[in-house]
Amino acid sequence: MNPLTSKEIHCMHFERSEYVPIHDATSRWTQTRSGTALRDDGLRLRAMKLSKKMRSGALFIACICCASSAMNLHAQGQFAQSSALDESDTRSITKANFLFHFAASNEWPAEFMEGPFRLAIIGNPSLHAILADKYAMKSIGSQSLEIIAFDDAESLEKAPFTHVIYSEESGETLQRISESIQDQPVLLISDAADGLQNGALINFVAVNNRIRYEINSEEASKRDLLIGNRILSWAVK
Repeated sequence: MNPLTSKEIHCMHFERSEYVPIHDATSRWTQTRSGTALRDDGLRLRAMKLSKKMRSGALFIACICCASSAMNLHAQGQFAQSSALDESDTRSITKANFLFHFAASNEWPAEFMEGPFRLAIIGNPSLHAILADKYAMKSIGSQSLEIIAFDDAESLEKAPFTHVIYSEESGETLQRISESIQDQPVLLISDAADGLQNGALINFVAVNNRIRYEINSEEASKRDLLIGNRILSWAVK
């Protein structure tokens, strides 16, 4: 009979002349008639198999978690890429800054200075995206700012009152927009050679390769809109 090792002796507690077994996760001691403790190899084998299954299960769960994290990161990357703004579109960025200051620096009749302040863009997704990114959390006085996008001029017919409308339409289409709001204090802004002639109150123009604007202040007064002095001073004469 092989003698007990020092480790086996350490794992046992003596009481009188009998062995009292001490259990661990992978082994078990059993008592024989002669008082000799033997290792239950079958139980150890089962414990090893169970441990292997647990490790395999943990590895499987880890793989699932890694795959899920990778999918989330990929989705976030796609979202960030799809919602990224074109920082090279300096023309739209400049217009966006102007439009916000037109809204903030002019004055509307008191009854239109309650509820949300609506600024609409017709047919220019890039400009709308830049405005929404830079100014969506801003306010006009005590009014929260709503930045709205319309695909075409016809969409305005069902829209609630809108304080500022920007359109790149020209000719008869721009004139129809102007006529549809002619009895309302709406600041219509255009970017067309014939903008002021077809009802726009402010029209963007190019001066020495820079974006400037011209104003029809007389028509603005007829619509009960007060153009701010700073906006007037920057306008092309």
